[in-house]
Amino acid sequence: MLSACGYGIVGNNLSTQNESSGVRGNGDFRELLHAMGYPEEELDTMEANGVSLESIYNQSQFNQYTDKINSGRPIGDSGNIIAPQYYSGIYYDDKGILTVIVLDEAFSDAASNIAISEMQKLGIVVRTAIFTEQELNTAINALNSISDRTVNAGACSWGLDSIQNRVLVRLDPYTDEQIALFMDLLYAASIDPVMILIMPAVTQEMIEQREAAIASAAQSADDRIANVKIASVSSTSILFLLKNRADIDFFYGAPWDMAYYSDGQWKPVQHLPGRSGGAWPSILYSLQSGETKQFDVSWEWRFGDLPSGRYMYILDGYFGEYKPDHQVVYVTVEFSVS
Repeated sequence: MLSACGYGIVGNNLSTQNESSGVRGNGDFRELLHAMGYPEEELDTMEANGVSLESIYNQSQFNQYTDKINSGRPIGDSGNIIAPQYYSGIYYDDKGILTVIVLDEAFSDAASNIAISEMQKLGIVVRTAIFTEQELNTAINALNSISDRTVNAGACSWGLDSIQNRVLVRLDPYTDEQIALFMDLLYAASIDPVMILIMPAVTQEMIEQREAAIASAAQSADDRIANVKIASVSSTSILFLLKNRADIDFFYGAPWDMAYYSDGQWKPVQHLPGRSGGAWPSILYSLQSGETKQFDVSWEWRFGDLPSGRYMYILDGYFGEYKPDHQVVYVTVEFSVS
């Protein structure tokens, strides 16, 4: 699918092998997961998608503790918890080891220190941080309360990054000028900039992937999905009809993209600040065999008013039942803005 503006948090190595899990060396995690009820096909799919079976197994051993820790309930016999004013969050590292983050003061507080010791005996890693989860969530809520201004300042997304102990903001474009504009917003909203980790919303790899997808769409659009009629076009929207001429159903998601024609090639249309990929809902649509459907597409929120020129709307999907290695099918609709 064409890239959308959604980003995951990548774990880091902060722990050694969990001694309480019973796993040693290169234990057979597949067999252990089999014994827990995971079917072979599901494990194959996980590995094909780059998911570590070791991580899945370790996470399964810690799952019984995560809700209790997050909700401030004890997990040890002492009944002690980490005091809320010292708690900074929770996550799994890349090996599936549960990691709890606390302020330094937690180790000096008697009850919190006992709770930490009980966690460590269970193989849970405890590390220190600067900000509490409550402080970071307060900053997130402040950005949410001025979301229009936050987006206009270039923020494509923002949320809690427990690993970095910061509010992660993805900025687009990621330039000195845009960063300065976003910093001005933080000061105006009385948000401590030290709490904020600003990263690019669009990497060079993403730019190249978008360019490659547009080139593929232009060269290999599938004519089984036909543009029947363009009903109307303006500088901010288009209304058209697509028909599935194949004998099999076509499936597609919410994301779509646009390109413009210049110097003999199709090039990506430049996004507005903060709209690098769109906030796409996770919805699967279908165009059944023989069906004709009307598409009403508006791009003012994403690209603004398009100048005069030759453009192409691009949609991607697949035919038939979904498979991890399915062939991407591109659908294109060319039009002109005058």
